[in-house]
Amino acid sequence: MFSVPTPSNVTVTLPPEGWPDFYDGSWTALHRAFRDRHAATPFANAFQAVRYLEKTFELIDKSQVGDVMPGGRRLLRTSSFRGQTCVIPAYANVYAGEILADLVAGMGPFDAVVELGCGYGRNLFDCFYFGGWSGPYFGGELTEGGRAFASELIGLATGMQASFHPFTHLAPDLTFVGRPKRALITTVHSIEAVEAIPEDYFDRLADGAEQVVGVHIEPVGFQYGSLGEVSDIHRQLATTLRWNLNFRDSLQAAINRGRIAVSMIAPEVLFPSDALNPSTIIIWTSR
Repeated sequence: MFSVPTPSNVTVTLPPEGWPDFYDGSWTALHRAFRDRHAATPFANAFQAVRYLEKTFELIDKSQVGDVMPGGRRLLRTSSFRGQTCVIPAYANVYAGEILADLVAGMGPFDAVVELGCGYGRNLFDCFYFGGWSGPYFGGELTEGGRAFASELIGLATGMQASFHPFTHLAPDLTFVGRPKRALITTVHSIEAVEAIPEDYFDRLADGAEQVVGVHIEPVGFQYGSLGEVSDIHRQLATTLRWNLNFRDSLQAAINRGRIAVSMIAPEVLFPSDALNPSTIIIWTSR
């Protein structure tokens, strides 16, 4: 009844311009779309703007299947869970920002929430709106297009303290955060775009505050073993597309040095919009 991804019907290519330029162009295009829509019909706040961009331009529509509802959206979408493809309601979305908001409330208090590789700040805005914590939030982002868009969106997020700064996973520098007593530092599908992070990557993050809680929502489950066909396809795609292949090794190196203690590794659990790019949750604390 429904078409789900299989090894025989998946076609992927590496962007010829490379991932950094690809994302810089993507964020710049979204910024233009935001400005056009905001000029015609102003958004009330950043939450409205982010949801509009998500529904209009991202993977939600591409994964939809089944009957079409009034208004044009389909009732169902393809996804995956624990290594297997599945079909779920199109409205069964998992928001990383909601997860972060729950962790801020449940593991706080924090003096800073930091997202590295934040794009246009979507997850930080969601964290603010889902949880209400005012900040300060810090976004580190490689692309100028992402930082420029995020810096404009903050003007629609009344009550949110946030700033956006240059950052690269290849040489992580958190001096823009200062030296808070306690910080939540997160990445959401951004390490995935870096084939190999530094061996001491997590040591550097652990030095970002007197105490750090690290939260990673990254497509790295295949690095912890295969849960099924999706895990196997995902490993093949990661190799072909030069996605990250050493998250687990770098994390383990920091564990072995006694720099961090891991409290959760939950592979492929979040019903991704791209069934073949499933998210794994990893949580750690500095020591």
